Order: sequence, then C-alpha cells, then structure tokens
Amino acid sequence: ATSPLSTTAVETLTSRTKATMRGEDPVIKLLDNRMKEVFRGMVVWNPQTAQATTNHIPVQMKTGRSILGVIGENSGGSDVFRTQFLKEAQREFTRKGFSIYASDLSQTCLMATKVIHLMCLLYGEIFISKMILMACSD
Repeated sequence: ATSPLSTTAVETLTSRTKATMRGEDPVIKLLDNRMKEVFRGMVVWNPQTAQATTNHIPVQMKTGRSILGVIGENSGGSDVFRTQFLKEAQREFTRKGFSIYASDLSQTCLMATKVIHLMCLLYGEIFISKMILMACSD
C-alpha cells in the first residue's frame, strides 16, 4: 500500500509526534505553561482581594487564615464562592486560549482548589512545621 504522503512528510510527522509525546513541542509547552499559570493563580484566588483589585479599594489587613467557604458545601458563602470562582476561572481560561474547555477546566480547577485547601486544613500545620525545620537546618 502506498502512502499519499511523501517520505519527507512522514519523517517530519513522525519526529513532531515523538517530540509532542515527550513534551518538547513548543506549542504544547506554551499551552502547558498557560494552564499551570491559571491553576496556580486560581488556587490562591480570593474573591475579596479580586473585588478590591477591580474596584481599586485597598484590602483590609486581617490576621489569621480565611478559608472563605471553599471546603464546606453547607457553609453560608460556599455557593457564592463557587459561583465567583467558576466565573473568574472561566474568564482566565478563556483569556489564555482555552475557551472551548473553559467550563470543564474551571470545574476541575475548583475541585483541585478544594482538595488543596482541605489538605492545608487537615495537615497544613504538620507540613509547615517540617518545612520550617528543614529551612532552619540548612
């Protein structure tokens, strides 16, 4: 069976496919970096800070940690946070070129954020103590 592609085209396609599978393709790297950037930003996203930034109002300084209803589905601000988070995440994913998948990526990002916040609530003190001890011993 003869191929409709030339030998050169087949070799080029093969090498580009292998580079893509190894994560060496520049376009895939760019998209991967953009995706990671949005996830990193959304994990630490705070609706109060975001609102203050968009309205140019300084954020009040507070002591302690604010969880903002991320974890508990039954907490009062949970639905508000979820709605705001998904809206902002979709906006960011669309801005970075993922508009087709923005809704699904936003849901995934919300779930990842919930997992990370839960881990911090349950085990944060243990990890932070270990990191401080490791940093002091270096």
